[in-house]
Amino acid sequence: MPELKLSLLHNSHSFLKEALERALEAENDIQQWKFAILSLVQAIELSVKEKLRREHWVLIYRNVDSQDHTVSLEQSIKRLEQICKIDVSSKDIDAIKIASRWRNAIVHFEIEFNIETVKSIFVKLFSFLDYFHRKHLQENLMNILDTALWDEAMSIKEYAREIYERAQVRFQEDKIEAEFVWNCPNCDMPSFVIQDDINTCYVCGYEDDVIQCESCQEFFLISDTEAVEQYDYEGSEIRNLCFKCKEDYLEELDYSSYYGDDYPDYPEYSEDPD
Repeated sequence: MPELKLSLLHNSHSFLKEALERALEAENDIQQWKFAILSLVQAIELSVKEKLRREHWVLIYRNVDSQDHTVSLEQSIKRLEQICKIDVSSKDIDAIKIASRWRNAIVHFEIEFNIETVKSIFVKLFSFLDYFHRKHLQENLMNILDTALWDEAMSIKEYAREIYERAQVRFQEDKIEAEFVWNCPNCDMPSFVIQDDINTCYVCGYEDDVIQCESCQEFFLISDTEAVEQYDYEGSEIRNLCFKCKEDYLEELDYSSYYGDDYPDYPEYSEDPD
């Protein structure tokens, strides 16, 4: 009976080819984009696991003792950093987060996207995969893909570059200052404008409210904050805090609850023993 056996790397390449073939089909059937994204995320996950395997084969398993389930994409990145001592940049971490978020949305939730969004996401993920192959696997995707698929990848990158250039023209027309432009949480392009309460991505059209953390006074997307009931001697009030300030407050609350009103009273240090 014929058998099919693919290494992690060859399996990754087959998913990459599937992703680009689906992207080609998406020109006539937009539904194919979700399969293109899914296949590309799978190609990334398998490539990262291949790097772990090269360090030691047991690292690809979630539990090195039972060796039944392999690590998730997020766990793979942590092992690259902590065990393989590979410095994963914040830009690459953002690409991984995008990959996980889009895969979860496609598989488990309703999903709504436009061409601008999905192509910019595809480019972010493809660029990361291409970089990871050259940097950590000593491979060049251009040598793996046939000419038609490579050209398709380049055309998608060119389209994403074009829509970002259009956004930059709008920045100039609307007199948007660089300090008021954030990375968009939806398409991850540096095109989310917060100036004058616009709070909109000039590439994909994503909108979100921006509010100020009532503790650190920094500005955040409302989705990156949480309403927290804070207590003091006069009672309590609801305040919007960023996630870090919320964690700091909860740690302080736990410390206070542990000691109650009687904090440890340490004696002042004195060099004079008398």
